[in-house]
Amino acid sequence: MVRARRRCRSVQGSVVDVRGGSWSWQNIRASSSTVVGLCFVLKGAAAIRGRVAGEGTVIVLARSETELMWDEPGVVACLWVEEEALADMGVDAFSLPSRIEGSVLADGVRDFIVGFATASGEQGSLASYLTERVLIDMAFGVIIASEGRSSVTERRVPDLVRAQALLSARSADPEFTVAVCAEELGMSVRHLQRLLREAGTTPSGYLRQLRATAARELLESRPGARVTRREAAALSGFSSIRAMRRGLNDEA
Repeated sequence: MVRARRRCRSVQGSVVDVRGGSWSWQNIRASSSTVVGLCFVLKGAAAIRGRVAGEGTVIVLARSETELMWDEPGVVACLWVEEEALADMGVDAFSLPSRIEGSVLADGVRDFIVGFATASGEQGSLASYLTERVLIDMAFGVIIASEGRSSVTERRVPDLVRAQALLSARSADPEFTVAVCAEELGMSVRHLQRLLREAGTTPSGYLRQLRATAARELLESRPGARVTRREAAALSGFSSIRAMRRGLNDEA
């Protein structure tokens, strides 16, 4: 039984009371997109693929069908993220582990999800936009900080996908440049330019497109919740209103 649920754009947090016995899960869809679930065990324990997932453990529900056997009623806090959002950051849903051991990071994310799911009142568009980004980053952090690190290793992810994922993840930082991107990827700017050329664009053009899309979403928020142009520029990664205006015109 769902005790509390809250949706924020493409992500959802919930607190669920689980009855004892079998709990079967099949890949579900939200907004026609496949989702990945991170279920933080708050109470009780479940057997999953021959291993016990007790309090503090994170159960990962991804591509494959999963059956959990609960020895007694339990409680879980769930974070549901569209697979596409994680794929943009280089996560391969097929390679995710079925469980992740507890950690300080996982505990912090769990507490945030519980607070998010049980909060009352509506959020404005700016708060929703920021909350969505925080929750996606949290899911990504829990995955790569665990045994699921192999899901995002360089061996599994082509250089172009790695580059696009990093550009997407860091696009909101106005100090993040093409040179910084190349350095963090461990490649030359020329090689980075070659990779993006294969995708029909340039590193700077791809970064500008990401920022323009984010800025447009913020500027087109519903009346009463709109941000100023200065706020939209800062939150989407543009260094100034003028730079944002150029970016929006280029993508028009």
